[in-house]
Amino acid sequence: MATLKQQTPSSPQLVSEYRGKTVVFLEGETDVNLFRNYWFKHRLDKLDFTEPNAGIGCVGVVNNVSNFRRNGIAAFGLVDRDKLQADKNWDLAWETDDAVFSAARPYGKHVWITRYWEIESYLIEPRIIERHLCHTAKGRAPRSSAEVELECTAHAEALIPHAALNAAKRMHGEGACGDGQTSKFPSRNEVEVEWRRLKASEDISDEVWRDYLAAVPKVEAFADGDTPSQKLAGLLRCVNGKAMLHRIKTTHKLQGDPTFFLAEAILQQDVIPDELRHFVDDFCTTADIR
Repeated sequence: MATLKQQTPSSPQLVSEYRGKTVVFLEGETDVNLFRNYWFKHRLDKLDFTEPNAGIGCVGVVNNVSNFRRNGIAAFGLVDRDKLQADKNWDLAWETDDAVFSAARPYGKHVWITRYWEIESYLIEPRIIERHLCHTAKGRAPRSSAEVELECTAHAEALIPHAALNAAKRMHGEGACGDGQTSKFPSRNEVEVEWRRLKASEDISDEVWRDYLAAVPKVEAFADGDTPSQKLAGLLRCVNGKAMLHRIKTTHKLQGDPTFFLAEAILQQDVIPDELRHFVDDFCTTADIR
């Protein structure tokens, strides 16, 4: 099958080739790999998971869905929650009610938004993380689920100031903190000490600092749960998934990228997130082009 990057959406040949299949646009190569080669490879008879033309991420997803549908091709898109902050849709970005969040469709009825911050956030499954850590530690005995959940939740809590500062930086058009910027600081308190140091050295402006302080309780609101597991699930909606993986790698001195080991383990253990399953089921059964 021809790739989307080889033809324009209005090409009659392209329309012909995609008849009978629904195109699902994802933001990037990693997302496509996870869906196509791991979690939903059993759906390839009905769906074609692909990047947008010209590889232009979330903006390309929205534009390509619109273009393909105009040309008679059933198409859907899935974008990460972080797009809402990029678009300064703050009310929806900070929405903690999943029902309200899911009902909102700021990019049209054919583009879904992940509840979690980004696709990598769905790799943060404590049991799967522990399997990977045991494997890299040459088969050590696994820790209890409770212990692993506590560790993952502590990493998420340490990223609360990271998420709040990134939001404030976006408000002022500044670049985000790096994924690894908190990784050497084990606790939230130590991250906050570092942020205060940056403020004192004027690496964080007064304006950004003011909005950072205002954003902290908005991030904390996602941690409203009775158990570490509930708090973790809440925080994964607003903390950076790649930064979480970076912290775990740093803490356990892991080498290499664990993304596809975790993806394969999630598939083998049949713990593909229900939310993503529901998205894909909808893509398979709702092929109208209106």
